[in-house]
Amino acid sequence: MPVCRPMRRLSQRPPAGPRRSFRSSHAMSNRLSLLRRRRRPRRAALVVRPDQLDLHTGIPRIQAQTTLGSVRLSAGVDLLNAGAHLGSLNDDGSRGENIGAGATVLGGELNIDYKGWTLTVGVAASLGGSISSGESRDLDGDGVEERCFAMSLGPFTLGECDEL
Repeated sequence: MPVCRPMRRLSQRPPAGPRRSFRSSHAMSNRLSLLRRRRRPRRAALVVRPDQLDLHTGIPRIQAQTTLGSVRLSAGVDLLNAGAHLGSLNDDGSRGENIGAGATVLGGELNIDYKGWTLTVGVAASLGGSISSGESRDLDGDGVEERCFAMSLGPFTLGECDEL
């Protein structure tokens, strides 16, 4: 036969247990706050600028970059996110036109930058499409503008930037 215990009212304090020192309770609260920080709630972010509209929701993109001599490599991983964009500020740093919308379950993208030239390749389990084209970018700072074009359609992404 189950044992029934009287319910305690919310205004009552919990029964006193063994007392912890300040140091151990402080360490426990630090661990709990670290756990809370790691779990990011999914929030929708709407960014409106004079010439760009971005809407994103889901887990933020995970990014890493490194340099090998004069080659810069950057990679990004998308996991469970969706977004849409329209405007003239492109992800590659160029100014032109962009439009797109999509949802990604899992995807990855690699950018290889070398003296103003950029190659972008990616593959993902995703739906949607995106296209961007622009100029007025000078990634290597040599005074020569670069022209960029990128396109994502379904699971594939391909982009390039070259000096004019």
